[in-house]
Amino acid sequence: MYIWGSAIKCLFPIHSVHYIKIYPGERRWRQNEKRWAEANRRLSRIEEALGVTAEGLCSRYVWEDLREEIYTKGEAVVKRARSAKVDNVDLLVETNRHVDAVEVKIRPRVKDVGALLAKADVVRHVFGKGAVPVLAGAWVGDDVGE
Repeated sequence: MYIWGSAIKCLFPIHSVHYIKIYPGERRWRQNEKRWAEANRRLSRIEEALGVTAEGLCSRYVWEDLREEIYTKGEAVVKRARSAKVDNVDLLVETNRHVDAVEVKIRPRVKDVGALLAKADVVRHVFGKGAVPVLAGAWVGDDVGE
Protein backbone atom coordinates (compact mmCIF):
# COMPACT_ATOMS: atom_id res chain seq x y z
CA MET A 1 0.00 0.00 0.00
CA TYR A 2 1.40 3.43 -0.97
CA ILE A 3 0.19 6.71 0.46
CA TRP A 4 1.16 10.08 -1.01
CA GLY A 5 3.32 12.28 1.18
CA SER A 6 5.48 9.89 3.05
CA ALA A 7 5.08 6.55 1.32
CA ILE A 8 4.35 3.73 3.74
CA LYS A 9 4.75 0.19 2.48
CA CYS A 10 3.40 -2.72 4.46
CA LEU A 11 5.75 -5.67 4.08
CA PHE A 12 3.94 -8.04 6.37
CA PRO A 13 0.33 -7.08 6.96
CA ILE A 14 0.05 -9.29 10.03
CA HIS A 15 3.11 -7.98 11.86
CA SER A 16 2.87 -4.52 10.23
CA VAL A 17 6.52 -3.65 9.67
CA HIS A 18 6.68 -0.15 8.18
CA TYR A 19 9.35 1.95 6.60
CA ILE A 20 9.14 5.45 5.20
CA LYS A 21 10.45 6.33 1.79
CA ILE A 22 10.85 10.02 0.96
CA TYR A 23 10.67 10.84 -2.71
CA PRO A 24 12.96 13.54 -4.16
CA GLY A 25 9.92 15.66 -5.09
CA GLU A 26 8.70 15.54 -1.52
CA ARG A 27 12.04 16.83 -0.26
CA ARG A 28 11.78 19.77 -2.64
CA TRP A 29 8.21 20.35 -1.50
CA ARG A 30 9.32 20.56 2.15
CA GLN A 31 12.16 22.92 1.23
CA ASN A 32 9.71 25.14 -0.66
CA GLU A 33 7.34 25.16 2.30
CA LYS A 34 10.19 26.33 4.56
CA ARG A 35 11.14 29.02 2.05
CA TRP A 36 7.57 30.26 1.79
CA ALA A 37 7.21 30.32 5.57
CA GLU A 38 10.38 32.43 5.84
CA ALA A 39 9.18 34.70 3.00
CA ASN A 40 5.83 35.19 4.78
CA ARG A 41 7.60 36.12 8.04
CA ARG A 42 9.81 38.62 6.23
CA LEU A 43 6.86 40.10 4.33
CA SER A 44 4.96 40.46 7.59
CA ARG A 45 7.87 42.37 9.14
CA ILE A 46 8.10 44.63 6.07
CA GLU A 47 4.35 45.35 6.20
CA GLU A 48 4.59 46.16 9.90
CA ALA A 49 7.57 48.48 9.44
CA LEU A 50 5.93 50.20 6.48
CA GLY A 51 2.69 50.69 8.43
CA VAL A 52 4.49 52.20 11.42
CA THR A 53 6.50 54.51 9.17
CA ALA A 54 3.43 55.65 7.24
CA GLU A 55 1.51 56.24 10.47
CA GLY A 56 4.38 58.29 11.89
CA LEU A 57 4.65 60.45 8.78
CA CYS A 58 0.92 60.98 8.58
CA SER A 59 0.83 61.91 12.28
CA ARG A 60 3.54 64.49 11.70
CA TYR A 61 1.68 66.05 8.74
CA VAL A 62 -1.54 66.17 10.76
CA TRP A 63 0.35 67.74 13.66
CA GLU A 64 1.79 70.44 11.38
CA ASP A 65 -1.68 71.27 10.03
CA LEU A 66 -3.26 71.23 13.50
CA ARG A 67 -0.49 73.41 14.96
CA GLU A 68 -1.05 76.03 12.27
CA GLU A 69 -4.82 75.94 12.78
CA ILE A 70 -4.48 76.18 16.57
CA TYR A 71 -2.18 79.19 16.39
CA THR A 72 -4.41 81.01 13.89
CA LYS A 73 -7.33 80.61 16.33
CA GLY A 74 -5.24 82.19 19.07
CA GLU A 75 -5.06 79.05 21.21
CA ALA A 76 -1.98 77.65 22.91
CA VAL A 77 -0.77 74.06 22.80
CA VAL A 78 -0.51 72.61 26.31
CA LYS A 79 0.64 69.10 25.44
CA ARG A 80 1.22 66.89 22.42
CA ALA A 81 1.66 63.12 22.62
CA ARG A 82 2.07 60.43 19.98
CA SER A 83 0.73 56.97 20.85
CA ALA A 84 -0.96 58.41 23.91
CA LYS A 85 -1.79 56.16 26.83
CA VAL A 86 -5.34 57.51 26.89
CA ASP A 87 -7.26 54.77 25.08
CA ASN A 88 -4.32 54.26 22.68
CA VAL A 89 -4.91 57.40 20.62
CA ASP A 90 -2.37 57.88 17.81
CA LEU A 91 -1.90 61.62 18.36
CA LEU A 92 -3.25 63.67 21.24
CA VAL A 93 -3.02 67.47 21.12
CA GLU A 94 -4.23 69.35 24.18
CA THR A 95 -4.86 73.06 23.89
CA ASN A 96 -6.07 75.52 26.49
CA ARG A 97 -9.65 75.09 25.17
CA HIS A 98 -10.05 71.54 23.84
CA VAL A 99 -8.29 68.25 23.08
CA ASP A 100 -7.77 66.86 19.57
CA ALA A 101 -7.84 63.07 19.42
CA VAL A 102 -6.26 62.01 16.12
CA GLU A 103 -6.51 58.49 14.76
CA VAL A 104 -4.35 57.68 11.74
CA LYS A 105 -5.32 54.89 9.37
CA ILE A 106 -3.89 54.23 5.95
CA ARG A 107 -7.25 53.03 4.67
CA PRO A 108 -9.96 54.01 7.17
CA ARG A 109 -13.23 52.14 7.26
CA VAL A 110 -16.63 53.03 8.63
CA LYS A 111 -15.99 51.01 11.81
CA ASP A 112 -12.91 53.19 12.47
CA VAL A 113 -15.19 56.23 12.69
CA GLY A 114 -17.21 54.61 15.47
CA ALA A 115 -14.05 53.56 17.31
CA LEU A 116 -12.70 57.11 17.07
CA LEU A 117 -15.92 58.57 18.47
CA ALA A 118 -15.67 56.18 21.42
CA LYS A 119 -12.04 57.20 21.99
CA ALA A 120 -13.05 60.86 21.85
CA ASP A 121 -15.62 60.24 24.62
CA VAL A 122 -12.92 58.66 26.79
CA VAL A 123 -10.59 61.61 26.13
CA ARG A 124 -13.40 64.04 26.98
CA HIS A 125 -13.93 62.34 30.35
CA VAL A 126 -10.21 62.11 31.17
CA PHE A 127 -9.32 65.73 30.35
CA GLY A 128 -12.62 67.37 31.23
CA LYS A 129 -12.52 69.45 28.03
CA GLY A 130 -14.22 69.22 24.70
CA ALA A 131 -12.70 66.54 22.48
CA VAL A 132 -12.39 66.95 18.73
CA PRO A 133 -12.08 63.60 16.93
CA VAL A 134 -9.86 63.70 13.83
CA LEU A 135 -9.57 60.75 11.44
CA ALA A 136 -6.64 61.00 9.04
CA GLY A 137 -5.95 58.61 6.21
CA ALA A 138 -4.35 58.24 2.83
CA TRP A 139 -7.14 56.29 1.11
CA VAL A 140 -10.42 57.61 2.45
CA GLY A 141 -13.34 55.99 0.66
CA ASP A 142 -16.62 57.69 -0.19
CA ASP A 143 -18.51 55.71 2.46
CA VAL A 144 -16.16 56.96 5.20
CA GLY A 145 -16.15 60.55 3.93
CA GLU A 146 -19.90 60.84 4.33
